[in-house]
Amino acid sequence: MNQQTQQRPLTLSRLAVIVTALILLHLPGVFAHEPVFAQGAGMRAAAIGAGLGIVLAVVAGHWRWHWATTAGVAVLSYFAFGAVAALPQTSPDGILPTIDTLTALVVQPANAWKDLLTLVPPAYPFIGPAVLPYFTGLVSALTAGFAAMRRRAVFTTVPPVIWYVIGAAWSVPYAPNALWLGIGLVAAVSGWLAVVASWERTDLGTDVAVGEAARAAARNEGESIDSSAPGMQTTVHAGMQRRRVVASPLRRAAAALGTIAVAGLVAALFAQAWLGNAPRTVLRHYVAPPLVVQDLATPLERFRHLSADLVDEPIMTVSGLPKDGRIRFAAMDHYDGVRWGISEPDSGRGFRQVGEVVSMSDAETKIPAARDYAITLDLQRPVSRWVPSLGHVEQVYLSDSAVAASLFYDVDLQSAVAAEAPTENMRIEQRGWVEPGWSEAQLSGLEFGNSPIRAPEQLPENLSSLATSVTATASSPIDRVRSLERHFRDTGYYANGLEYPSAPGHNKNRISHLIDDEQMIGDDEQYATAMALAAQSLGIPARVVVGAYPDGYSDTQMVLRGSDVHVWVEVEFENVGWVPFDPTPPKDHTPQTELPEPKSVPRPQVLQPPEPPKEPPQLPAEFEDRDIEDPVQSGAPFPWFTVGGGSLLLLLLLAPVLGVPLYKVWRRQRRRRYRGRDGVRAAWYEAEDYAIDAGFVPNKTSTVLEHAQLLETQRQLDGAALALASEVGAAEFSGQPVTDTEKQRAWEAERRLRRALTPEGLWQRYRVRISWRTLRTRHRRNRADKPRRHPRDSKER
Repeated sequence: MNQQTQQRPLTLSRLAVIVTALILLHLPGVFAHEPVFAQGAGMRAAAIGAGLGIVLAVVAGHWRWHWATTAGVAVLSYFAFGAVAALPQTSPDGILPTIDTLTALVVQPANAWKDLLTLVPPAYPFIGPAVLPYFTGLVSALTAGFAAMRRRAVFTTVPPVIWYVIGAAWSVPYAPNALWLGIGLVAAVSGWLAVVASWERTDLGTDVAVGEAARAAARNEGESIDSSAPGMQTTVHAGMQRRRVVASPLRRAAAALGTIAVAGLVAALFAQAWLGNAPRTVLRHYVAPPLVVQDLATPLERFRHLSADLVDEPIMTVSGLPKDGRIRFAAMDHYDGVRWGISEPDSGRGFRQVGEVVSMSDAETKIPAARDYAITLDLQRPVSRWVPSLGHVEQVYLSDSAVAASLFYDVDLQSAVAAEAPTENMRIEQRGWVEPGWSEAQLSGLEFGNSPIRAPEQLPENLSSLATSVTATASSPIDRVRSLERHFRDTGYYANGLEYPSAPGHNKNRISHLIDDEQMIGDDEQYATAMALAAQSLGIPARVVVGAYPDGYSDTQMVLRGSDVHVWVEVEFENVGWVPFDPTPPKDHTPQTELPEPKSVPRPQVLQPPEPPKEPPQLPAEFEDRDIEDPVQSGAPFPWFTVGGGSLLLLLLLAPVLGVPLYKVWRRQRRRRYRGRDGVRAAWYEAEDYAIDAGFVPNKTSTVLEHAQLLETQRQLDGAALALASEVGAAEFSGQPVTDTEKQRAWEAERRLRRALTPEGLWQRYRVRISWRTLRTRHRRNRADKPRRHPRDSKER
């Protein structure tokens, strides 16, 4: 096609086609951003962003806005609609933006890319990730709209395709209708290219024909053939203003290869979708976002402090706790000979950042006999950074926004931890489900679950042989676990160091003393550790859990104290999940000792010297508080660079919208402060600058009166310009000092002239206010700032 041919003016019908094409090109991208958000949050943000971009591009192209004006309006629109599109949580009514809204809109275009990949879908409860589809949709639609208004066919399709790829890459593996969205995008691109090609042929008056048959038909019609264009043959019919472009076989081959290449690309992009419900590969497959908690101090290390030192202190208040429900602080599945901890996650699982929605249970994960619950926890004594939870959490609300924003949850361990330590009196509201209380008959005959068994790195001596001998007569999996539970519970004694000496801790040496001493003496920490290690030595999937539950359940609000904190063992069975076991002896089963009473022997009374001061007792090295490096930052540093750069960019973009009008207000106020003859001259300069901004083209060599006469001929000013010129002439040539009254008359004449020059339309008045015409000329700028340097001042000096 001849690219140098003048394009026809854009008609209303073509403008409607362009708007329709932009909508169809961006529609697949709108739906592509929805699966990762759910609840319509992604679709709403993407639709509003793309819609704003399309409207701004069409309006700016139709009225030929300056690029700075378009950028300023786009930035203002981005902030104005940010709350309703992407950040309704930051606005009381979900519509009007607040300071939090504006701050998030500045920071999130840089952070949302990472946040959307590292959180657990669905993302709609999180504050900030929805800025990504909103911001990218606005940029994509604005860019594509500019290209469409200039009929750049190929460039118009690039932003929507990139936007669709972003929506798919940052989405989830399973996305409904992904195939149809891809087909729709290809159809929209093909249709747009065909429409633009048709417009170009119409504008050029060109018919297109391909091959030898077309060439022969052209000769039969008496058309002359011009082979000047490479790869093309142009025929001109005698006496007719029509051109026929005949493509050569080489060009046909190139077109065919291009078609095959495009088809291959489309097939490669959407091949996975043809496989039915097979997951697609997305970017979150290559990101490893789990929180590293392997070195974080566990609640088990603080068990003796919670259960003994705080025995009567309230830990939390709970409402709605179901019968047999157990609040857990953390579950631990790996033992290294010193302590129980969290094992390395498998298959990218582990602690992942969550929002109000933790995990959406479905038929594959939620057992049929599950019991739904809704509880409220008021936390009085936080346990480090561990957040109490119950069963399988589906939704959670934390009253502390800082803790809520840094909450991580492990679906397998059913445990929660926060980067920000929970605070006292923090309220936790949870919804989810728990397993029923399984009976022996229900568990009988079930095999153990298939969770990987975390083999202990070091086992206490004699523990494996003890486990083997205790379970020797067991005939089923549940009998083996019950045998271990009964052995520790029935033959051991309870002591937590308050009434009878009992060393804390659960390292290998402490457990060896527990099972090798004449009497087994310990508390929940030692007995749960011994049973879990014994079970693991037999190949049984077992783990240790620290939590709290009351002695008796009621429908009213319950206070859980330090005495209600316990440690138990969980063993996994197929089809039912993890089942709790309690190997700790009852608290009233304490060790009994009979010591002979010493005989009374009289001795002479001798004054004894005072005893030397005793050294404070120290715990063994394995029981000392460990200074563990924090695996997560307590708070991310404030992004000064991002906020500063974004603010600077915002100021630059707003300069033509707000800066120019503000500067003109300041300039006018400065001019009004001049006295005498300079004040009269300043009134004329102000009026002349406003006339130039309104479109008046002055002659630099003309006098003030000539300028006024020229203005009167160009505009209907009813003598306003001549009135001001007469005031200036009187001040310049009267030879008398200019009084404040004369200066005031000049400025009143300037106001009348200004009102006469003001356009009628709102947009035209705004264009005058933001016009740069009087700011770009150095002479004009100097004259405005320093009126005394005007050449006409030489007579007074």
